[in-house]
Amino acid sequence: MMWGHFDMNILIDHYKNPRHKGVITGPDLAHEVINRKCGDKLSFTARISGDMLQEISHMGEGCFYCRVSASIACRNIQGRPINDLKMEIALIRSWLRDQSGPEPANPDIRALGEIKKFPMRIDCVDLAWKGLEEMLR
Repeated sequence: MMWGHFDMNILIDHYKNPRHKGVITGPDLAHEVINRKCGDKLSFTARISGDMLQEISHMGEGCFYCRVSASIACRNIQGRPINDLKMEIALIRSWLRDQSGPEPANPDIRALGEIKKFPMRIDCVDLAWKGLEEMLR
């Protein structure tokens, strides 16, 4: 099966140098999500300004793919309109599970497609996006 070209170096960089890792003091939104299959756990804190996701941070424990996905997700959603994010996150979650869907234009998000080689680990990557989707509802 072909899924396109995915840059593992992007994933390794996010693992070694996670973006937006930490906790926002006095957040407008906070949410925790757990993968009950393996125990991966992520928590998100966010600050909202109007309809914009002004600031986002993540903390958690989990495997390589879980932690990388949280870093990539937070890096790519900060400073954007919440309504746009809700639609985009739904599309990303669908793409992760659908091998025939179009690849995202963003190279960081596209690199997460590497997980499609390991279907049993898709929930690891999806955990961050699921948590963010739940938090923004």
